[in-house]
Order: sequence, then structure tokens, then C-alpha cells
Amino acid sequence: MASKVFTEYQVKGIQRGDIFGGWELAQGDVAVPLVCPRYSDKSIQIFGEWDGATVALQASNDPELVNFQEAYDFEGVVISQTADRKPWVIFPNVYAIKPVISNAGPNTNLKVAIVGKGVGV
Repeated sequence: MASKVFTEYQVKGIQRGDIFGGWELAQGDVAVPLVCPRYSDKSIQIFGEWDGATVALQASNDPELVNFQEAYDFEGVVISQTADRKPWVIFPNVYAIKPVISNAGPNTNLKVAIVGKGVGV
């Protein structure tokens, strides 16, 4: 089981104080949570080779990063998917988020990309 940390991408168009990055996940990977309370507006997109995998986003306001629950979009839908789709808007703002992968096959290779608008910078 490999721990995967959030990697910030260096791309044009991201303003000072904003964030754009993600995790790359495969079978057996565990994502290290991203602490992100200052990014009030966040969106997520998951894409790649699924090979049977499900990825769900979990969220927490626990500063110890122990208690995580399902994350929701602005319509109250649980953020979970099994195939490429349009980006989700994460709602409400939370202290930390992490993707959780399950049922991944040996050919699973997914990117979980997050864009966040920084506040108070």
C-alpha cells in the first residue's frame, strides 16, 4: 500500500494564493489528506484508466485528520464516481479532503485534480 501525497502543479493562469494540484492513484494507494480550509471554492475532477475502480471524496473538520465522512457537491450529491465525468464543486468548505479508491484493478491509473480559490491571501 503506497501513500500518495497531494502534488501542486505549476501551470499558467493560477493566481497567487490559489491552488491547482492533485493525487495520482492506482490499486492499493492511499491518499494523504490535503489540509485546505483557506480554499473556500474548490472543484475536483477525476479521470484516467478506471479498471473497475471507484473513487469517493471524503472530507473532515477534524484537526487530527482522523474522522472523515462523505463529501458532497453543491446539490447535496455524494462525490463518488466510477468513470470520467465533468468536474464537481465541493461544498461546503471543509478543513481537509482526500480521495479514497476502492475496487481498483491492476490497470487502474487515475488523476484526482483539485482547483481551489484562496481567500485571505
